Amino acid sequence: MTEIDLRDAVTNEIQGHNVTEELIVDLTAGAHRTELEIGYSADLCFDIIPRDSRTRRVDWRQLPLEPETVDLLIFDPPHQVYGFGRESWLVDTFSSFRNIREAEAILTESFAEFRRVLKPNGSLLLKWSTNHRPLSWILGLSGMQSRVLVERSSLSAQPSRPFSHRAIVSWTEMWK
Repeated sequence: MTEIDLRDAVTNEIQGHNVTEELIVDLTAGAHRTELEIGYSADLCFDIIPRDSRTRRVDWRQLPLEPETVDLLIFDPPHQVYGFGRESWLVDTFSSFRNIREAEAILTESFAEFRRVLKPNGSLLLKWSTNHRPLSWILGLSGMQSRVLVERSSLSAQPSRPFSHRAIVSWTEMWK
């Protein structure tokens, strides 16, 4: 699928909820690439490593939001554990979990918090790469219903990016 297809899929999902005043929250704003990719700007931007004044640091397990106030959460969590070492550019750029138990604990608690802040008809838009864990792994931690909106292959390994390899990147809609 192309980026236009992804934008169309996200637009259809948002409009399908018949929301007139939506609150869109990007939990992993980073450099705001996701906003460009999906064609929507977030009303609130959070990240564990804020990169600009628009983005606030947050613990996904304790969001500074009232219950059932969010229409769309955008979540692109770290996809790896410390397999590359603490000094890796991957860890510096995208963050990482120390080990699989930490990843499972943080993500499970985070999904519980996401369910708390989502409106009854709200959605979580999850971006996940299968580099280290299959999509079924993170979906199993979520306790939410889901369906894949868009699935596509990432770039294969290149000499300039020795740690990259072929993976499936999925954009998945999730709800309570």
